[in-house]
Order: sequence, then structure tokens, then C-alpha cells
Amino acid sequence: MSGRERRRHYRVKDFAELISCQLRHPKRDLSSYRVRLLDISLGGARLIAPAKIRSRLSHGDRVRLVLRSERIAKPVEVDAEVLHITGGSGAVRLSLAFDNWVRERKKLDVSLLQLFNEREAFRVQPPRAMELTLTWSDGEVEDEGEAPTEETMTVAIRDLSLMGLGIRMKPNEAARLQEGMAMRAAFRMPDPPRPLMRCQARVSWRMEVEPRKLWFVGIALDYSQRHNPHLYRILNQFVMNRQIDLRRRGVQG
Repeated sequence: MSGRERRRHYRVKDFAELISCQLRHPKRDLSSYRVRLLDISLGGARLIAPAKIRSRLSHGDRVRLVLRSERIAKPVEVDAEVLHITGGSGAVRLSLAFDNWVRERKKLDVSLLQLFNEREAFRVQPPRAMELTLTWSDGEVEDEGEAPTEETMTVAIRDLSLMGLGIRMKPNEAARLQEGMAMRAAFRMPDPPRPLMRCQARVSWRMEVEPRKLWFVGIALDYSQRHNPHLYRILNQFVMNRQIDLRRRGVQG
């Protein structure tokens, strides 16, 4: 992921008084370098650090960002890669690409979580009908030695973002899904035609919209940009193109 791509994410930056951070390297001691968080997004973060840290860090280094706050029960640690080191004397700016921020953000306290609200990710409605196929194991085995029975469901996609999909369901369909359920997701992007996209997923939330008629369910896509760049690239391109098109036509996201 390039620094330019990372900046396409919604970035949060108004929390200087809430969060302190530390940078760790698997082979080098960085504890003497005070780093400060400039902004953070789904894809990564920017930090400001003393210029001397250049002697300890290089482009491509693997690091761990540790976030602390009075509103967090315990530190949140996120593995990342150093993308850029810019700046001269005095201070430098570091750009990091996260491996899986979505997983780590679950550890945040509710009051702090508002800063990283998943709904801040730009969500778009597909221009035409899109279907999502979910597959999961029911965990039951009829005969010893056999694999658990799998269940499959195909539903309509309501909206999508880089973090997940919103779907609409009938009550009897929604009853089959529980928050936190792990599953496999498969879907095709509508335009232009794309190969079938597959990844791990989980049910993040459920909401009854019309009693006994309609439920909305959120499906979080559990994929790492590092390990599934193809899915990220296609999803990111689709969301950004739809966002540009909607804003061109004066429609707010």
C-alpha cells in the first residue's frame, strides 16, 4: 500500500490529549525516541519522531505501534510496516501501514472507540443488485471422524465499504446468524465484471428495521491488506470511484 493510498482512508487526528504511543522494533531499542501520533486510519498511521530515529529505522522495517490511553483498559498493539520516513533536522514523519487494525480496534474502550467509528468509513450503495454468499459450519458432527456440516446463504448487499458489507435479510434468515459468527464470504463486484472475491468474514452487528419483516446485518470482512492486496485494491477502487461519482452528482455519502 502506498502512502497515497493510505491517505484515501478516513483519518482521525483530533485526539492528541487522549492517546500516547510508542514504537517497538524486533531487533533495535527505540524506547529513547519519543514519538507522537499525528493521525490514524484503517490502513495505517503517521507519527512524528526525533530526526535521530533515522539511524534506527529504514523503509520496509517491521515495527509494532503501541497505543495507550486512560480510556483503554490495556495497551493496543498493532503490527505495521514502515512505508516512508520524511523530513530533515529536528523531526521526521513516519508513515506506517497496518497489518490488521480492524482486529485490534475492538480492544478500545467505548468512549474512545467513537474516534474510530467504523461508520466513518465511506460506504456506498452498489449501482445494481449485488449478492453475497455466506458459508459457515454449524459445528455439529453426525459421525465421528466426519467434518461438521456447512450451511450456505445468499443475500442482497445493501452497501459496502473497505471494512465490510451491509446486507438486508428476512427475519428467518437473520435468525441463523449471531454476532461474532465466523464465516466465509464470496461476492462479485458489479462493474466492471470481476472474478469471484473470497475472504474470511464475521457478523459484526444485527438490527431489526421493520418488526417481523426486515433486518439489517453488518458483515465485517476479515482480510489483511498485506496478505490479500488483490481484494483490497479492487474494493478500494470501487468505493473510491463510487464516492467520486456520487459527489460529482451532488449526492452525500
